[in-house]
Amino acid sequence: MWLGAAIFLLYFGFYRFGVIGRHIYAVGSNIRMSWMSGIDITRARNWAFVLSGLGASAAGIMVSSVQYGSNPYLGSGRSSSVSCEMA
Repeated sequence: MWLGAAIFLLYFGFYRFGVIGRHIYAVGSNIRMSWMSGIDITRARNWAFVLSGLGASAAGIMVSSVQYGSNPYLGSGRSSSVSCEMA
């Protein structure tokens, strides 16, 4: 729990007070206006994907540490709801 709270605070600080975090927020709000403001769209998108991947890997590590190993069937019942939400 403490590790999750620490990661959350780290991400919150990065997005709230960091320049790249503000650029990611601007690109997510309106890509055309952020481009007109001089924000590098490709760089902001790449950073968003990198931070998303790091967060997903940290979540996977925390889940596997709670279960003392991995479970290949974890989340298999939720795949139909995820595919319905994507459509």
